[in-house]
Amino acid sequence: MNWAAFQQHGEAPTKAFEAFSNQLFELWCNRQYGDKIKYFTVVNGAGGDGGVEAYVMLRDNTYIGVQSKWFLQALQANEISQIRGSVRTAKKVRPDIKKYIVCIPRDLSARTARTVKNSNSEADRWSALLAEMNDEFPDLDIELWTESTLRDELQKDESGGIRRYWFEKEEISLESLKIQFEKNKAGWLRQRYVASLHGQGRIHQESEILLGNLEYRKKLKSLLMHDIATLETLEQEIYFGDSLFGEQKALKTELQDCLKYLQQLKSNLTTLVECCEFDAYPQPLIPYNRPNFELCLDLVEKLPLHSVISVNRRDLKKAVQKLLDQEIEERVASTHDALIKKYIIFLGDPGTGKTHGLADIVEQYIDVEEKPGLIIQARQYDSSMLWQSILVSALGLSADWSENEIWWALESLAHRCDVRQLRTTQSGDEQVNMVRTKILICIDGLDESIPWDHWIERISELQAIMKKFDRIRFFVASRPYVFPSSMKKMPFVLLPSEGDLRVSELYQQYIKHYNVQFENEEEFAWLKWSIKTPLALRLFCEYYQNKLLVRTDNVSTTISQLLREKIQHVDREINKRFGQLWSENDYVVLRSLIHISKHALQDPRIERKYLGQLIMSSQESAILDLKASFKLIDYLFGYGLLYQYIKQSSNPLEPPEIIYEIAVQPLMDFLLAVQIVDGVLNQGQKEMPDTLKYRTGARQMAAIVLLQDHDILVGRDGIWTASLLAHDLLSVQLFALSNVTSEKTALFAEQTQSTTSEIYAALSENC
Repeated sequence: MNWAAFQQHGEAPTKAFEAFSNQLFELWCNRQYGDKIKYFTVVNGAGGDGGVEAYVMLRDNTYIGVQSKWFLQALQANEISQIRGSVRTAKKVRPDIKKYIVCIPRDLSARTARTVKNSNSEADRWSALLAEMNDEFPDLDIELWTESTLRDELQKDESGGIRRYWFEKEEISLESLKIQFEKNKAGWLRQRYVASLHGQGRIHQESEILLGNLEYRKKLKSLLMHDIATLETLEQEIYFGDSLFGEQKALKTELQDCLKYLQQLKSNLTTLVECCEFDAYPQPLIPYNRPNFELCLDLVEKLPLHSVISVNRRDLKKAVQKLLDQEIEERVASTHDALIKKYIIFLGDPGTGKTHGLADIVEQYIDVEEKPGLIIQARQYDSSMLWQSILVSALGLSADWSENEIWWALESLAHRCDVRQLRTTQSGDEQVNMVRTKILICIDGLDESIPWDHWIERISELQAIMKKFDRIRFFVASRPYVFPSSMKKMPFVLLPSEGDLRVSELYQQYIKHYNVQFENEEEFAWLKWSIKTPLALRLFCEYYQNKLLVRTDNVSTTISQLLREKIQHVDREINKRFGQLWSENDYVVLRSLIHISKHALQDPRIERKYLGQLIMSSQESAILDLKASFKLIDYLFGYGLLYQYIKQSSNPLEPPEIIYEIAVQPLMDFLLAVQIVDGVLNQGQKEMPDTLKYRTGARQMAAIVLLQDHDILVGRDGIWTASLLAHDLLSVQLFALSNVTSEKTALFAEQTQSTTSEIYAALSENC
């Protein structure tokens, strides 16, 4: 092996070799022991590493440990002494260690014909150490992994990505992931994520569980230990009752059942405590044999009254009753369900903060915790792309990486983070071990990648991926309608309709950031409760930024109103830059965006030259020539209405291709909704156009506009009744009613009740 080519990734060679050895050791253990493994952990070396850098604990409660030594020169007395000391320390700290592996980056030299007869070769010195340790610890198997052993491990099929990460040109690193995230922030996240305005809600809470956050595990362990203590107190009471009333055979049988049940509960709690201590993946819970508590209580109640034991009888009854009433079993189940998840799918309506939440946890994970994270915009990848192509593109890798190589390389990066984390930790933690670094991959906006069937296929593959690569974790965000009811067993988390964090909790922060001022703040106190979602709050603040609101102002609060006003505002601002080239009644920006959205139904990505022609042809009169259209494109990008990315040509003599698409999905929904509303009002269209089959968001937005601006509730007067199933129509109606002003909701309250009753009646008949 060419150790001169060993990629240290900014670490000292000793630490890099430690991470490299730990990864090969974990891989070897998984092959050798499989389901016999309880957990793998890297040792927190603060105050000493306990003779091992990492170990696995087996189900028989024995250990297998690994110690790496960056010995590039021959093993002399000093090196042998270091290894001897490590073995003795390992045995002292963990007496149940049964196998001890030492990794060194060289092969041992043996005695040869040229060697002096009485010389002591390197191999001889190692053999002497083995003999000495065997006498001292006869139950310990010591194995040396030399350069040849390490090479053999690297040549196995599953080790290709590990080899590339450690011995080839550096392509996957924490630094490269940081660069990718910064590119995303400057690109498609530019209009979707403002780091300083993020509040931590449900998405953040779930990330602490999924990623094994240290503080979360400390708190959880404390709660579990409290439950164990509670059960031990009950156990003592029931043991005492069993000994005191042992002659009552029927009661003794029931009390013995209670004690068995207590042991089962304690065993499951202990399993979860180990998961918290070592950031381990939980094993299946053992099933319970629930006692007949009612019979047991009845038998205790029927015990003969004696003054000597009446108090004990009362205590026994309390203990059994408390065991019956306890909620520990339910907590064990819910905790296990939380810890066993390796991916979560967040479902939320438009504007509920899904993108903001994912972007924030990735940024915190990469920049603050310095661990590997990645956010992927689903709509950037077409239906023909498999995981290899997606990862190569998202990570900025050369195309010759295979999918497995990428996963293994990411796991190598996680091992490196383990070692760096332990090096930078100031002191050991007596409660829980350090986090076992995960690789966090967030996929945002499945609903925007139309049709979304191919992404559902990719999501369905996650279980198989994470079974093999157990440090990989996924967060997925989508609107609810993407996933069919047949997939209801997937790990969904439904975000509240008011957002990942309530608008009332974000309101002051946004108002201050955008400098929205009020002549009399009390007169506008209602705003805090009238703005429905985080997206509507951001649109509101962007529109009224640096403005003073007075009582006579007609303030908009719904998403549809705010999007319309944003487009009109951008139109006025751009027109000023053109020197008042058109009037407000020409609606140049709105017409341009509507034509872009029509084209996006077939292809969301539009090349710059074609986009210029599309904008020029979208106007009713010849207001814009091609040059002005290109200038308008640049302004639309600058105002965040279009997203731009540059596709480099393989020919260095050719200029890059510049591609555009609608910047945010709610804007696309609004533009399509404008066309739907026009069809209903001006063309008498009562059915949904076939081209909008997958555009649930556009239907929802159109329903809002029809209700808010035109007092039309879909589902009445035949509008969409033939296009949608009854429950889908009800869903759109309720969505519209919950996203218009309270005055409109009140106006249609009575109609809503009757409509809902009619639909439920129809559903009942069909069932």
